[in-house]
Amino acid sequence: MRVKAIPIRHGDVFLIPMAKLPKDAVRTETKVLAYGEATGHSHAITGDAVIYCRPDGSMFVQTGDGVSGLTHEEHGNPELVPDQTYGVVLQEEYDPEIGTKRVVD
Repeated sequence: MRVKAIPIRHGDVFLIPMAKLPKDAVRTETKVLAYGEATGHSHAITGDAVIYCRPDGSMFVQTGDGVSGLTHEEHGNPELVPDQTYGVVLQEEYDPEIGTKRVVD
């Protein structure tokens, strides 16, 4: 029986379950979704999972059969559902002087 994936909020990173990986997404060599500029900590995937990026900069995580997780030094470490695609949303905030900017730890 397949476990139903649910959205995962992990600090300023949000993972949204998707039906499939976009065709133009390219595999990356990194395991890091976001680096914290203030603390140096990072949101990273572990285990059997790969990060993909599209030309527009959007990111995705594809998990494999092995249990994968999401780590950060200041947050809990949730497990990801095996054989699942997640879209990655990095939290943004509005600054009236510069417009929209990504939230960083």
